[in-house]
Amino acid sequence: MLSIAKRALAALALARGAAALYREDAGAYDWHTPLVGTPSQARFDAAGRLFVATNRNAVASLEPTTGDIVWRQVLEAADELHGVFTDSADAVVSLSGRAAIRAWNRQTGAAIWETDAAPLLPPAPAGAADCTTPSVLRAAAGVIALLPTCDIVALSANGKVKWTLPRNDQESLTRMALTGNSLHVVTWSPASANIVSRKVDVADGSVGTLAEHKPTDIESPSQIILAEADDAPHAIVVSSSHMWGVNLEKSFSFEVDVSPYFGPQFTLHAIKSDGLNPEFVIVTPAFLQILRIVEGDPTVVHSIEYNGASAVKLLATAASRDSRVVAAVSGSNSKYTLSLWTTEQVAQTHSFELDESEFGGIAFISGSPIEGMFQLTVVTQDGSVHLINEDVIVWTREESLSQVADAAFLDLPQSIVYSQQFDELQEEPRVSASISPVERYIRRWSVHLSKLMSLFGTLGGAESSQPEQSANGTADLSDAHGFRKLLVLVSTTGKVNALDTLTGQTVWSRYLPGIFFDSLHIVRTSRVKYPAIVVFVGHSSEGTVIWRLNGLNGNDFVSEKQPGIAAETLIRGGDRIASLIGAEEEDEHTQILALVDEHDEVSLFPNTPAAHVAFEAKRLTSHIFRTDGADGLVGFAINPRSVGLTTYSVSKTWELRFPAGEKLVSVSERDSSAESVASIGRVLGDRRVLYKYLNPNLLGLATVRKEDQGTITTFFYIIDTVSGAIHYRNAHHGAGPTTDAADTIHVLQCENWFVYSVWNHGPDAVSDEAWHGVSEATIADLPGNLKKKGLTKKKLKAAATSKPSSGRPGVPDAKQLEVVAIEIYESAKPDARIASTSLSSFSASRPGIVAQAYVFPLPVTAIGVTKTQASITSREVLIGIKTGMLYGLNKRFLDPRRPDRLTAEDKEAGMIPYSPNLGFATREVASYSLNRLTKLFLCAAINQVLGIERIISAPTNLESTSLVASYGLDLFCSRRVPSQSFDVLSPDFNYLGLIATLVGLVVGILVAKHFADRKRLADQWR
Repeated sequence: MLSIAKRALAALALARGAAALYREDAGAYDWHTPLVGTPSQARFDAAGRLFVATNRNAVASLEPTTGDIVWRQVLEAADELHGVFTDSADAVVSLSGRAAIRAWNRQTGAAIWETDAAPLLPPAPAGAADCTTPSVLRAAAGVIALLPTCDIVALSANGKVKWTLPRNDQESLTRMALTGNSLHVVTWSPASANIVSRKVDVADGSVGTLAEHKPTDIESPSQIILAEADDAPHAIVVSSSHMWGVNLEKSFSFEVDVSPYFGPQFTLHAIKSDGLNPEFVIVTPAFLQILRIVEGDPTVVHSIEYNGASAVKLLATAASRDSRVVAAVSGSNSKYTLSLWTTEQVAQTHSFELDESEFGGIAFISGSPIEGMFQLTVVTQDGSVHLINEDVIVWTREESLSQVADAAFLDLPQSIVYSQQFDELQEEPRVSASISPVERYIRRWSVHLSKLMSLFGTLGGAESSQPEQSANGTADLSDAHGFRKLLVLVSTTGKVNALDTLTGQTVWSRYLPGIFFDSLHIVRTSRVKYPAIVVFVGHSSEGTVIWRLNGLNGNDFVSEKQPGIAAETLIRGGDRIASLIGAEEEDEHTQILALVDEHDEVSLFPNTPAAHVAFEAKRLTSHIFRTDGADGLVGFAINPRSVGLTTYSVSKTWELRFPAGEKLVSVSERDSSAESVASIGRVLGDRRVLYKYLNPNLLGLATVRKEDQGTITTFFYIIDTVSGAIHYRNAHHGAGPTTDAADTIHVLQCENWFVYSVWNHGPDAVSDEAWHGVSEATIADLPGNLKKKGLTKKKLKAAATSKPSSGRPGVPDAKQLEVVAIEIYESAKPDARIASTSLSSFSASRPGIVAQAYVFPLPVTAIGVTKTQASITSREVLIGIKTGMLYGLNKRFLDPRRPDRLTAEDKEAGMIPYSPNLGFATREVASYSLNRLTKLFLCAAINQVLGIERIISAPTNLESTSLVASYGLDLFCSRRVPSQSFDVLSPDFNYLGLIATLVGLVVGILVAKHFADRKRLADQWR
């Protein structure tokens, strides 16, 4: 009964703190961008449907007319996707992992069947995963799959394994082709330098014919191609300028010295032929040729010549029952030419443009003839996908957003900032002076009218659907409530996108070639005559690259006061880790970046005298640390800069080595920007105060120790990065990620508290020592501490063989996700503070720490927290759920001080009784969607936001509202109000009633005043 009462009270508290929006606001204040990733394969079926396999392990169907996602299936990270294959059947087949084969419904994406053939195959030797390019063939309503390990598996129409053909360890580079009821398998034998061909019966997998062929003058082929002619497949081996082939049906071999025709450098691509003679495409730097082999002699069918500037970039071939098409793309400088050659030997040429400054060059193409037109799928270097219908770009998908390395909210300037730089027409004075007085007068009135309409909209409680425009004509001004910002995202591919947080539309984008970006930093927000500056840090083959852009328009930023610093700065050498140090240089009023290299030397950006002067004031209080692999951490103090040098050396101040077997898996990440703290203490029900331990140098980290018998233990540390002191260490027996691909441990740090999640595997994953209560895992270094603990090797051995004791650690008898909340105070006793006027990391006193564990019912992929301007609003912990949801959990439910039984003082403090299960409230799911069906029933449906990897937040001008965004595979942005909208009127407020009341009061006062004046005048005449 008590448990039911606790749950009821918790539910009521959750209802009071609900952060959900009103039903009519659903979809108006948030947006969702579903993504699939950059395609590694793109295939059209006979009906013109487009299917892709992507680098984000997704199989998807895209609408060919709009590019919208029809359906998508995202596989587990450990189940690496190798490819997707289509034909005239009803299913799309995917290959993944060791030997996972799945069939998906073309229209809906529902799984038809799934088979894992790995148990039926011998163990793959080292390096076998790169044996060949996987492929799938249709045979008698079944499937024949060539796996990446060179094994071949045949399945029936319902996915049952019919037979397998394991690879020969002495062979590689397997290819296969289907002719009637026979499967031709061709491999290369490096030991004998022979081509081995097998003719396999499709029905039972029996090998009917095995033959070896000795190619002339070829010892290490660069290519092996199997030309799929309907009647006579050919195997072609290419090496340098030599080509050798064999007719697999007739065992007729031929060789061709192609150097007189094509030169020493060429690539060969096969075209599926409908006759006896195989056809190929030869691509050289100078030309492209369609080649047909007739009885061993090459015949040129079609030729396209190019000059050096527009050589062939990429090539795609497509074949159907009635036609064959070869498509070649050539060109440069954003202008490309599409050359087509068809079965009827009809040559066509089309032109299209793709801005290389925005998308980069073309990386991959695929195409197919659809209804008499050739549709080309183009993947550019930034990761974007484009569909080109001959010479028209039909649509573009910005799939670089699925590979975001870092993101941040950028505040847009308010109108008042521009009013100090521009005149009342939002123009520079020199521009206004060039306009006639009449035109200037008309434009002034238009500005006044627009401001008046905006005022009426604000009074009516409505937000303007059109963002305010700035002086340069771009939408880069914020709104009154600060809801409108720029969400700046940098991808690992080198693409930078800035999105409007109100609509999700792209404001500007840039492609920065040849750089793999790691992080971005907002070093200056918008000021009068100073635009916002964003710095992007990445690495290239030459060293660390730093790129500065104007945050409002994406243009390169070059300072007039720092002309020696270009927009792109290359620092040669190894990779460097960059972080803001909280100091501002006086030239451009930008935050200074500190870069630490592999030699633990610190350099500054910008590397100017003003930056060094500003840094010197911070140097003594600045400490750095780095991880020493996965075995420990090392802390350093920064030494003074030597004369003539631009870098700072460091001195090691502490070193932390984890106990044997422990490996670092996760580290907390604290926002470098200053966090506002509403209160330095927590007021208890009896009016006493627990003072928060607000040490900005704290760090939370998790380590994992795995043992041979399959047991695992996770340890969580809280350390001081200045002194290296360990303030807290706790062991979770039987918990932690078992593999590198498993869900990791997510750690959140905010103010004086930590929240982390870890999966517990139950009693089976607990070591014997831990189970019997004498865990070596809880002792920092056993050999030196046995006597202190009163433990001897004899006692340990006896404990290991005895029955479980009552003192064993609390291991749950279930597999579950544990969420642990930790709060740190200056002292565990109320009203007690550290006896010092300032907080020091070298203080001998230890803080008071309170921790509590809870159970969350769903797997977690990321953890974040809301932010507000003054931090008065209750915090909300944002949780990314593996099933595709962004969930908000009020911090009150993750309070480690929640008591088992509520006292009068606990009730006075508004505490909630402890319940181990956090539960799941669907109304707290931030990622909902309203479609046509759900609108009919006036309800919100949960929208799948897949692959959430990180959650970020930013304050708005309203203390009640926080702007949040999640990214990973999908993008999602919304507003959260953990304590409800206490600083704005509700959307259903009766504005007309308020106005009528005010008008009535004013009229009443005027009428009463009139009669009072008359009465006073009459009284004076008496």
